[in-house]
Amino acid sequence: MIDPKISKRSFLRLTAQGAAILATAQIARPNSDPVSPKVTPWVQPLPIPPVAQPTTGPLSPAFDGTTNDGQACQHVSEYPPQKFYEINVGLGTHQFHPALPANQPCFSYSQPGLNKAGIGLPGPTFKAKYGQPIAVRFRNNFPATIRGNGINQTAIHLHNMHSASESDGYPLDYVTAGHYRDHHYSMVTAGQTLSGFRDSREVLNTLWYHDHRIDFTAANVYQGLFGFFLAFDDYDNDDETFADPTGKALNLPSGKYDIPMAFSDPQFDSSGALYWDPMNTDGHVGDSFAVNGKAYPYLNVERRKYRFRILDLGPSRYYELFCNIATATDKPGKDVPFKVISVDGNLRGSPIDLSSLHMTPGNRFDVVMDFSQFATGTVLYIENRAEQMNGRGPTGHILSPGSGRMLKIIVGQDPATPDVSRVPEVLRPQYPALTQADLDAAVKRSFELSRNNGVWTINGEIMDPDKPAFTTTGGQPELWTLIGKGGWHHPMHTHFEEGIVVSRDGGPPLPEERDQHKDVIDVAPGEVVRVYYRGFRDFKGRYVMHCHNNVHEDHAMMFRFDVV
Repeated sequence: MIDPKISKRSFLRLTAQGAAILATAQIARPNSDPVSPKVTPWVQPLPIPPVAQPTTGPLSPAFDGTTNDGQACQHVSEYPPQKFYEINVGLGTHQFHPALPANQPCFSYSQPGLNKAGIGLPGPTFKAKYGQPIAVRFRNNFPATIRGNGINQTAIHLHNMHSASESDGYPLDYVTAGHYRDHHYSMVTAGQTLSGFRDSREVLNTLWYHDHRIDFTAANVYQGLFGFFLAFDDYDNDDETFADPTGKALNLPSGKYDIPMAFSDPQFDSSGALYWDPMNTDGHVGDSFAVNGKAYPYLNVERRKYRFRILDLGPSRYYELFCNIATATDKPGKDVPFKVISVDGNLRGSPIDLSSLHMTPGNRFDVVMDFSQFATGTVLYIENRAEQMNGRGPTGHILSPGSGRMLKIIVGQDPATPDVSRVPEVLRPQYPALTQADLDAAVKRSFELSRNNGVWTINGEIMDPDKPAFTTTGGQPELWTLIGKGGWHHPMHTHFEEGIVVSRDGGPPLPEERDQHKDVIDVAPGEVVRVYYRGFRDFKGRYVMHCHNNVHEDHAMMFRFDVV
């Protein structure tokens, strides 16, 4: 339910003007952020989010094909939900580390009986399959008033899903306390329309859902409103043991060997309470590290293959993740490459080995690690070596091994049953390489990413939720030029459709971007990046592009575009 008392456009412009004043004042303000208390690492296990469970019957009251605020769900009659879910959104409690306060207030996505004591975040992990539409009711159980940072209004964005506009989490489609909103996820691929054909080249696999309330995305996600959404199909089918007579099944590690990991950098005050500076319009850079909401956890693994779904939770931190083997004295040893099977949503055509993972806020890497190559008792660390001092982004300086350890991995015994999972050399069919004719036929648009009068802008404008920056005809290919102005990195995220990086400063894309669809594309200071979209297909309505440094997004680096 949208608050009718606020003129959205006026409120946002007032917010932006206030942000400009705060930002100007902040230039001369010394860094007053507290220093987090020191904690002993590797004393708590990595928590694995529980899997969301469908209801035993239809929702009550029944899902009626609308979002409950007057918006009809597109194509719901063609793709009626086969499963129904209900997620509570509200206050929870969490403990980041045994040495930090217990029952610390947090924001939480939850289902009754799933959340363990002291673990209020992440939310439950959805497991869905293409061809099986679902409906999810997000119920706002926040109290009428709350204290502290964030807001008790919420809009849910399923990041990277090919969703109809009314279920995409448009930032103004927020729900107030005591109300709910139904989201219909058709579980169709881009370009499917109503034919029933699923193009495996467009299948998305590693997604996540998070709050997207306008002006409060960064604070609400930082407080705990995030979770994973894993989508499967006949290729990536969540069953490593499946003997597929068609040969499509990839048999990637599955079940308990498929682990989502959200990397973040919380800041704590002297009492150990989670700290957030609402006056910071540059970007949050904390002095602690957490994985799935636990500070410096460990993970026991068997001598076999694992699949890690790695998310940069943000809101502003970049990572350069390495996997390092510790020596007998726990000193850094050699680095182990990651076998990357996807970056962001889509599986690649073939896996690639990367020595490190360069991650931007909102970005995901899907990797497979084979621990059978290590002896029992071997210790490895996932560590960040990207130097970042502030919200401008990484400095480009790579720190020394051992300097940013985030997760300890301890190799145990052989598995009880033989490891039958694999990483095929061919993962998923891909489109032919783009031709000059493809680029020539696309609609051309250009976007300058800059800062004006203390607020973040695109083409000199802040977000106007009442007016689209442009309209596009569904299915029309587009070629966007993203231009980084000033000394800031901007990880740009486009809702609804993924893009293909064509070039960076006239040169080739980054290695991990080649032959890969992307939904978060980093634009470095002074850089010019060209991105091709096959067209915004199948659904119509309002969508957005924004900086996924969520602090920049909230102040107000985002635009609306309409698909007609």
